[in-house]
Amino acid sequence: MLRDTMKTASTPITGLLSFLFGIAFIALIPLLLAGLFTVDSETFNRVLLADLRALLLCAAGGTVVWFIFVRPLQSKSAADSDALDLAEDRFKRLSQQISTVEEALRISEDKYKLVVENAHEAIFVVQNDVLKFSNRRAEQISGYSNDELAKTRFIDLVVPQDRESVLEKGRRFVNGDEQSESFKPRLRTRSGEELWVEINSVKIRWEGRPATLNFARDVTRQQNLESRFLQAQKMEAVGALAAGVAHDFNNLLTVISGNATMVDGELHDSHPSREFVREISSASRSAASLTRQLLAFSRKQVLKPELLDINTLLSDLGRMLERLLGEDIKLLQSQSQDIGLVNVDPGQLEQVVLNLAVNARDAMPRGGELKLETSSVYVDADYVRSHPGFVPGEYVLLSIADTGVGIDQKNQAHVFEPFFTTKEDGKGTGLGLATVYGIVKQSGGYVELNSELDTGTTFDIYLPKAKDANAKETDEAPKRADCEGSETILLVEDAQPVRLIARRALQSRGYTVLEAGGGEEALLLSEQFTGTIHLLLADVVMPGMSGKEVATRLACLRPETKILFMSGYTDDAIVHHGVLDKGMMLLEKPFTPSHLADVVRQVLDADEDELQARRRLKTQEGDSTTPTRKLA
Repeated sequence: MLRDTMKTASTPITGLLSFLFGIAFIALIPLLLAGLFTVDSETFNRVLLADLRALLLCAAGGTVVWFIFVRPLQSKSAADSDALDLAEDRFKRLSQQISTVEEALRISEDKYKLVVENAHEAIFVVQNDVLKFSNRRAEQISGYSNDELAKTRFIDLVVPQDRESVLEKGRRFVNGDEQSESFKPRLRTRSGEELWVEINSVKIRWEGRPATLNFARDVTRQQNLESRFLQAQKMEAVGALAAGVAHDFNNLLTVISGNATMVDGELHDSHPSREFVREISSASRSAASLTRQLLAFSRKQVLKPELLDINTLLSDLGRMLERLLGEDIKLLQSQSQDIGLVNVDPGQLEQVVLNLAVNARDAMPRGGELKLETSSVYVDADYVRSHPGFVPGEYVLLSIADTGVGIDQKNQAHVFEPFFTTKEDGKGTGLGLATVYGIVKQSGGYVELNSELDTGTTFDIYLPKAKDANAKETDEAPKRADCEGSETILLVEDAQPVRLIARRALQSRGYTVLEAGGGEEALLLSEQFTGTIHLLLADVVMPGMSGKEVATRLACLRPETKILFMSGYTDDAIVHHGVLDKGMMLLEKPFTPSHLADVVRQVLDADEDELQARRRLKTQEGDSTTPTRKLA
């Protein structure tokens, strides 16, 4: 074949051109001849690969081999001709192998481009802080083109707050023994947006010098979810602490206010100490108000929910809000119609609106606008995925927006924490927004904050729509003016000072009091006492046996005994989601002796239907969660 091709030259010009091409490669002849006539296969292959590929270009141009190679060979023997055929055959095979390798290389490069350029992660190479390579995903995340990235230092993409830590990690990685490193900095995109990225780095050599191969993915959404979850956990922990503090504090306030009230009752009007005693009582009431706010934040207060139209509540609050805000702040209301009803405690929801209004007023010292807006919204699964804690369903949305100074990002993470305030000393307790958070969460809702500096702040409050339109039952027992009695009361309280106040208050009104410091002691007293025990007055939270357990066991022994619980805060023993279980009566601490006597009388005078409800404790231990009333 090769010889046939070589004989195709028929013109002087073709011959001349072939001759000139042949001269250019005349230095290859010795190597070629050595390859053709050497029986060593390895040497032959090496010669052909290095030299005959070059001669192939000449053959393509014409008949150079006619003058230099073929005519001399025609005079050779038949053995030489066979050698030429062998060379020809091997040349073909090598050409095919070269083509196969080139095709495999092309396919490999195509696969590489397919994988790298379509990877979900950004892939880039950093050498001496310069981006030497980046894929398409790196362009998408950063917003910069490939050419722009090639001229950019990697550290310049990192937000200033994270640069020092990134540089330090980079130095330790390059100088250390670890072959891989993982870190999570924030990058600033071309548009100015901050993104959290998780980067995994591997040591490599790029163009003969050390470098790092990096794989990065956008974890901004995940980071935000983690931050929300950690914030919720922190709020839960702080709430539990606040509830515990409020419980102990309420016991102390019960003792303080109780003794102050008793002393006040013993003093005549002109006694010089009476004014001081009343100051003590006033201070204890103020302290009790603070503990109620703590309980609201920690969601340990007892609610009195009822079906409510938020639009009506806001309309009723309008005049009060205008006076609260002052003349420099304009109050606007935008109420969507037919938004449905919510099942909330009206007094607590009013507290939410008033607290947010005061907060907005303080954020607008030079005046502005406060807008209250209601609407009906549906929270779907997509929204829930990006907002942990939400439950899909229909909600009434109450938005309270001001045009004040706004809240920076750093403080936004803390605004709902108790005692956190940005106001001057003496101008805020730090419990306003904490109370809002607790009331909304305990009511089954959610509160979200959106704020920008020098633009304003918006609080979005989501309250679940009521599933039925039945009016709440109103079964308030009539109060009796005469709070005295002769019945026997089993008093169970682990705090001795509180127990002493309660015993004195009841005995002074004619009651017989059996006193116990715990559950086991109370049950023992019940077994030993031969008369009728008309009422069990027990603290809910006690070490060892709880008040609920005492009541359950006593109901088996004395089903006729009525039950009244007392507590400095509520727990899941008798309250679920802020609502008392069916058949439960609760006296909240701190209480005064007169208030204790009044509530005890109400329970003792309750009708037989209520007594039968309490007897269900025998068979329904901690099972029911139907709403019922709270005595005030």
